[in-house]
Amino acid sequence: MNRLIITSCLIMLLSIAQAQKSGYYFNAKSEVGYEHNLLKSPFQYQTADGVLQGRDELWKNAPNVGAGLRFMTYSNQKKHLLDLKTSYQQSLFTQNIATDASDLLLGLDYRYKSSKKWTNTIKIRGRDFVRTGQDEDNLLGVPLSYKSMSLADKLDFKLWKRWHFIAEPFSVLKNYKRQGFDRFFYLDNGLNADLTYNYLFKKKVGYFVHTAFHQRNYFIAKSLSVDEEEEEETDNRIWRYYSVGAGMKIPFGEKFKMTTKAVYTNRVDIIQERLGYNQFLLQSTFSFKNAKWKSDWDISYYHRLYKEFTFKGVDQEEEMLVYQYLKLDWKLKYALTNRLDLFANAQTKFRFSNADNVQRRGMRSYFIYGYSVGLSWKLKGNYKTKKLKLR
Repeated sequence: MNRLIITSCLIMLLSIAQAQKSGYYFNAKSEVGYEHNLLKSPFQYQTADGVLQGRDELWKNAPNVGAGLRFMTYSNQKKHLLDLKTSYQQSLFTQNIATDASDLLLGLDYRYKSSKKWTNTIKIRGRDFVRTGQDEDNLLGVPLSYKSMSLADKLDFKLWKRWHFIAEPFSVLKNYKRQGFDRFFYLDNGLNADLTYNYLFKKKVGYFVHTAFHQRNYFIAKSLSVDEEEEEETDNRIWRYYSVGAGMKIPFGEKFKMTTKAVYTNRVDIIQERLGYNQFLLQSTFSFKNAKWKSDWDISYYHRLYKEFTFKGVDQEEEMLVYQYLKLDWKLKYALTNRLDLFANAQTKFRFSNADNVQRRGMRSYFIYGYSVGLSWKLKGNYKTKKLKLR
C-alpha cells in the first residue's frame, strides 16, 4: 500500500513538471453518515436454548466520518491524463469498543490518447477494508476484513464511424487475515470485452454487447502447531466465470438519460464442483443534470441459482440454494458556488434466501443500508500561464 502511494506521487510530480499548456483539477470532500447492519446479520435468530434474538441484539449500527482527495492533471488536448484519488471512512462505535469498521481506498489512472482511433487507460487500485466479524454472505467462511490490489489495462478502439471495441484485461489480488489460517487469499485474472454502437455519444441511443471471462484461484491453508508433523491442510479452490450481456443507453434531451443492461453469468467450481451457480442481472441507471443539480439512481436485481449446493429445508428434504439481491443506490449533488458542492448519498441492499430458517445463522435473508451527507470543494486551472485562470 505504501509503495502505491509513493509511486503515485512520483508519477504525479513528473507529469506536472513535463506539462505544457496543460491543466489540473483538484477536489477535496468530507462527509458524515450512518450505517445499519454492518455485519449482514438476519432480522431474527433463535439460539440453541430457544432464545429469539432480534435486530437489537444482532445488528451492529454506527455513525461514520469520511474524507477524500482527488488530483487530476492533463496535457494539451488531454492526450495524457493522470488521475490520482484516495478516500477514507471510519465508523464510530460507542457501545462496543471491540468492533472496528474502516475503509481506505487508493486509485491511480493513467490515460494515453494516441489519436481519434484508440485510447489506453491503465488503472491501479488498492483497498484496506476492515470489518470485525464473520461474513454471513460467503459460503467459504471468509472474514469481512481484507486487503486488495488490482491492475487493469483498458484499450478502446474506434473501429469505424460509430463503433467501438473495448478490451480490458485485469488482475485482482485479495488477501484475508483469518485466525487459524496461514494462507487465505485469491488471485483473479480475466478479460472484459465490449462492442458498442454509438454508446459514447450524448444525444443518441446507443447499444452495447458485453462478454467476460475470468478465473479466480483461492489459496487456503490451515495453520499447524509446532508439534504437528502432518502435511499442511489445504482447501484450494478454482472458480471460472463466464459472462455475456447486452444493454442500451437512452437519452431524454440534454438533462436526463437512462442506461439499462442484462447480464448472464455462469460460475463453474472446477475442483469441488459444489459452489457453481447461474446468475441473472438486470440493472438500470437514471441520471439527471442541469446547471445546479446532479442526481443518479441505480437499481440492480440479481437472481443467483446454485447448481450443486443444497441445504435441508423445513421438511428435511434437500433443496438447491437460491439468492435474490435487490440493490438501490442514490446520489444527489447541488452546486452552492462554482467551487463548493453539497452532496448526499444513500445505499440499500436486500438479500432474499430460500434458506431463511430462524435457527440458521448463515445463508439467511438480510437488509443493510446507509446514508451520508457532505461538502465537496473543487479547483480547476492551467499551468504555465502569466496569470492563473480559474474556471
